[in-house]
Amino acid sequence: FLALVLFLIRKRLKNDGFLFSIYLIFNGLERFTIEKIRVNNQMNLFGFNPTQAEVISILLFAAGLILFWYRSKKNDKQAVR
Repeated sequence: FLALVLFLIRKRLKNDGFLFSIYLIFNGLERFTIEKIRVNNQMNLFGFNPTQAEVISILLFAAGLILFWYRSKKNDKQAVR
């Protein structure tokens, strides 16, 4: 499903790095959702009890947001020139 969505929107994205950042965001969301269904060992992290895969999915989501923000700022500066 994710591959189909990314394939369909690839032509609409004009800025470099946006497609990859969207992939990271949706991959993180998808993985987090799947991990809620699975039964894994949980660890204690700042009062929360996430699984290792949930922590990784949160990091993927955050990396995607940061990359999306960074690339949009970089492309805004190039457009001004």
